[in-house]
Amino acid sequence: MKPTVAFSPPVDEESLGTLVGRRIQRLLVELEGSRVEGLYPVVMRELEKSLLETVLAHTKGEKKRAAQILGLHRNSLRVKLRACGLESAPERRRRRRGTRTPKVAKTDRS
Repeated sequence: MKPTVAFSPPVDEESLGTLVGRRIQRLLVELEGSRVEGLYPVVMRELEKSLLETVLAHTKGEKKRAAQILGLHRNSLRVKLRACGLESAPERRRRRRGTRTPKVAKTDRS
């Protein structure tokens, strides 16, 4: 088994922050003259969705491994996936009345 390694961003001229910053600058130029409000939640939602999709693709849909890579609890990942529309809410199974399995009486073994 490979050892666990903490993530540290690569040191190069094209860091993730630089790429995102340039894209946001282009977006602001495109929107110049318009009244822009609420950019932060829109950008964060898009980034989070892209991150989740990419990590899930990398793990071939294995959510437990994706959660480990992201440093999240598996249930937290599921909540985020639902919030981003990447996973539907689980169907709750309702027990119908009268469908219980009857208990079998124990017999004495004398």
